[in-house]
Amino acid sequence: MQIKELLVNFINKKKFNKSISFLSFWDNSSIIPSNIYLGLGTRILNSKIGKYTRIKPFCVIKNANIGNYCSIANDVRIGLGKHPTGLISTNSIFYKTGIRKDWAVHIDYNEEETINIGNDVWIGNGAIIMDGITVGNGAIIGARALVTKDIPPYAIVGGIPAKIIKYRFDEETINLLQKSQWWDLPDKTIENILPIFTNSERIKDNLKKYLNNQ
Repeated sequence: MQIKELLVNFINKKKFNKSISFLSFWDNSSIIPSNIYLGLGTRILNSKIGKYTRIKPFCVIKNANIGNYCSIANDVRIGLGKHPTGLISTNSIFYKTGIRKDWAVHIDYNEEETINIGNDVWIGNGAIIMDGITVGNGAIIGARALVTKDIPPYAIVGGIPAKIIKYRFDEETINLLQKSQWWDLPDKTIENILPIFTNSERIKDNLKKYLNNQ
């Protein structure tokens, strides 16, 4: 880690000393609330992180919008960049100024695309999410999965490339969860409905009751 990053990390740690682990870093293009957790060595670049999201050690997150209440395990990679696969060579020397500026011919190609990750998403250890992907609310991404396609809300995916294994809930419950948007509720409202978050047998009934009272 460069001296500049160490200095920025020191300032950030002073500001959020209870939630930012030593040697974590985010750049000036990123938006980080005070009520999140960042693990040792995690780097966040040009990204926005939602409230109460937990990001464990040694993750790299780039060009991403991540929602509220997400859980991201160790060594996750989000936004690695990409290369064109339809040309003779994938090497950027032919389309991007670098080692051989005299060789580069500009083409309309974006090596980096924004990744959008919803709310209450759980990403397992060592998972990789490629550029331009959208992950729906409540999804679960298995450890070491390679995500190359969009993931629907509340889907559980795993493998290389990641494929849908099943859904966490039935369609009606998923629709109720999406409609509730509980992840955007003020803390005080969450405190008033805490019991519904630990009752797995009455999720649908509790959601209907909550929505009917709104």
